[in-house]
Amino acid sequence: MKNIYYFTGTGNSLCIANRIAAADKGTKVSRVTKKSLLKPVLLKGKVGIVFPVYAWGAPAMLEKFLKTAGYTGVEYLYIFATYAGSERNALQSCASVIRKAGGTVNAAFSVKMGNNYIIASNTASPALAERMMQKREDQLKEMIGDAVENRNVPVKKSCSPLALLASGLVHPMFAKYYGKKVSQQFNVTDSCNSCGICVKVCPSNNVRLLDNPDKLNSSSKAAGKAQKLDCNTTVLPDKKPVWGTECEVCLACINLCPQKAILYKNSHSERIRYCNPEVKVSDLFV
Repeated sequence: MKNIYYFTGTGNSLCIANRIAAADKGTKVSRVTKKSLLKPVLLKGKVGIVFPVYAWGAPAMLEKFLKTAGYTGVEYLYIFATYAGSERNALQSCASVIRKAGGTVNAAFSVKMGNNYIIASNTASPALAERMMQKREDQLKEMIGDAVENRNVPVKKSCSPLALLASGLVHPMFAKYYGKKVSQQFNVTDSCNSCGICVKVCPSNNVRLLDNPDKLNSSSKAAGKAQKLDCNTTVLPDKKPVWGTECEVCLACINLCPQKAILYKNSHSERIRYCNPEVKVSDLFV
């Protein structure tokens, strides 16, 4: 039995998961979303965990998934991180979560890919993202080969004060508090055509198309109520997206909106929206 569990917002981790699965025949690829947390998963056989680095650690949702998973049936487990800036001790942090839950990481890999963090910096253009992948093609093939052959690749840990601070202190605070703050800073312009893609790509089920979103966004209490509404809300021309408070900061909604109608704090409308060039937007529907 071979399984890869991945978390993604705009496709980098899905790209890596698909590449590994293509090389390791018979591997099933499954996305970690809010639904994955409904009951613990018993991991069996060969298991891969693929994730993007968020504030020098794994996404909060993936960490929750790993904390509740069962590891008694695992024969070989590897983790694979994608990052845009620096990873610091993200792999070590993820491995620690798994170890505390009763699992053992046999191999750990990471690769630098296109940046999607549009709320703080310019994102990678499709051309730049492709060049980055081409530059690391040999490195990536080697890492995938190690995973396919079940080789042991120790988790690297940096003992620099910056790395220890980033992954040990900043990341937990980011995971606990930052998502709630960010989700309430998204705004939608008049160019929104109520296509519903922002709803479909959200792994947290945190976006709804509703009437009169300004009123609902006027208080956190109202925004919280918005989360409980049916995910299959009918799309009508006068409905606009409203965000709850369970944001993972994956930035799928703002990056994958075809109209570029979603902004963070009403700014950065000029920035390129990012989607991994090997992935279609429809591949990211939850």
